[in-house]
Amino acid sequence: MADSDDEELKLAIALSLQQPESSADSHPALISPGACFKAEKLASPPALLNNDDPLATGSRNSQTSFGKLQLDRRAMEKERLARIAARVQRHSVSPASPDLNHERPSKIRKLNSVETDNRNDNIARPTSSSTCGFTYQGRYPRGIVRRTWALGHPRVDDIKIEEVLQSNTLRIAVLSAFQWDTDWLLTKMDPTKTKFILVMQAKEEAHQQQYLHATKHWPHVRLCFPPMPGQVSCMHSKLMLLFHAEFLRIAIPSANLVAYDWGETGVMENSVFLIDLPRLPENKWGKIEGLTPFGEELMHFVDAMGLQDDVKNGLLRFDFDQTDHLGFVHTIGGTHQGRAMERTGFPGLSRTVTTLGLQTQELVDIDFATSSLGSLNAGFLATLYSAVQGLDGTSGAVNVGQRSKSDFFAKSCSAKTRPPDIADHFRVYFPTEETVSKSTGGRDNGGTICFQSKWYHAPTFPKGILRDYRSVREGLLSHNKIMYVRGKRQDKDGNQLPVAWAYVGSANLSESAWGKRVTDRATKQPKLNARNWECGVIVQVPHETLANSEKEKVMDVFNHTIRPPFQYPAHEYGGRKPWFFME
Repeated sequence: MADSDDEELKLAIALSLQQPESSADSHPALISPGACFKAEKLASPPALLNNDDPLATGSRNSQTSFGKLQLDRRAMEKERLARIAARVQRHSVSPASPDLNHERPSKIRKLNSVETDNRNDNIARPTSSSTCGFTYQGRYPRGIVRRTWALGHPRVDDIKIEEVLQSNTLRIAVLSAFQWDTDWLLTKMDPTKTKFILVMQAKEEAHQQQYLHATKHWPHVRLCFPPMPGQVSCMHSKLMLLFHAEFLRIAIPSANLVAYDWGETGVMENSVFLIDLPRLPENKWGKIEGLTPFGEELMHFVDAMGLQDDVKNGLLRFDFDQTDHLGFVHTIGGTHQGRAMERTGFPGLSRTVTTLGLQTQELVDIDFATSSLGSLNAGFLATLYSAVQGLDGTSGAVNVGQRSKSDFFAKSCSAKTRPPDIADHFRVYFPTEETVSKSTGGRDNGGTICFQSKWYHAPTFPKGILRDYRSVREGLLSHNKIMYVRGKRQDKDGNQLPVAWAYVGSANLSESAWGKRVTDRATKQPKLNARNWECGVIVQVPHETLANSEKEKVMDVFNHTIRPPFQYPAHEYGGRKPWFFME
């Protein structure tokens, strides 16, 4: 690479200097969960890649065995999308995403630009300040949340995956997702410039070997398989670490790495958080203990996934100071006890809320947009509610012990004996069957919006908190996972102050995503069981936006931070039923 003398890049891409396996067909005798593996020696410089390599050509028409090894629902969804292609085209009011390789240079620059000056945004501001001898070109120095672009809809406060990646200067891409379409992904990057580390779900050794074999001739790819012991069943995190010469972009989308999640079929919408961190001055290294809480938890999560030291050291060459107002929230799959339990899942959410000074013992309002619902009950919701308040999940403003789970959300005549009724303060946005059926993609596009009738019809399910998710962009279905929180908190002098913040990331509303606290039979101590890997970020509404003490009572308070993608006030279900993706 042109800047091979750059120490940060040497560390971040040390994989390019590793020795090859003993033979092209050889594989590690044992693949340890949580470890990263190279498929083969990475070519240096990238221009030496074989033109017959599909990664080198980046052709959408290239067929690779790995490209066909998609995860879980991809094949099913691809068939559904093929059936609705004509219907989507009829609804389109804007041209399809062009092939940037065939556009004029001026047109390419226009398509790849992200105009922030004319967008409502109190988190980020563009910058071009000089840092250690070069111009820092990061667009989002304090972070921003954008909705994903959608074919057929006007471009307002949105972003395309090409604009997230900025492939013309992208050197290293650490990507993680639950679903992949690698053939599509390769059309978004220049493999002659970019090295890849793909963090993938592969619980069993046979699956890991399958992916390694499929990528053995891709000399610029490394695979990472986070540990999935015991009951861990889903690597659902969607973290992106995008190393550019002048800045590190951290992106946390709700979208998987498939075309329909990024709006290219015009049927689905998602959200993505982005922040650009400048490189530290030459010969200066960050230390984990000197990072902001956001940086510390990101490094903890990266380490837990099993990413190698070159990536972790590479992250420490960037300045995390501008993340002091943000919280990185994660769920690490597995069983956790003691201090490890406090950092992840819903206890980690509570810890982050407290670290940011957002904790409160007052009632808060929660509006949670989710694309997947678990088997909800009052106990789980009360635990999550307490975590949102910054409490420990077992005590505080919400006391579920005074009523059984089945009647916790029922109205009571005795105000003296019943705890605060969080059903009046907790709303969940999930589409009805009617909304999915009338959407642009119709029922055929509902395969990644997940809920089961057996959970809905359980006597403990709190049906009254459901609201119909209808996008403000007519006809779109949602794969968002956004939790809006607003209320009051007390300062050190006892004054009541408004508070509002939002979580955006990969975690849906389920115990699998946030974890379940249980008691260890042997030690009698609490522990957290988490079935999923997840990550997200807490973004605060700025204090100046909350100057009006009553404004936190309405959702409009989020319009300049994370504008709600759904219509509100939303319709209650009434006699309608939710969308059940298996029926």
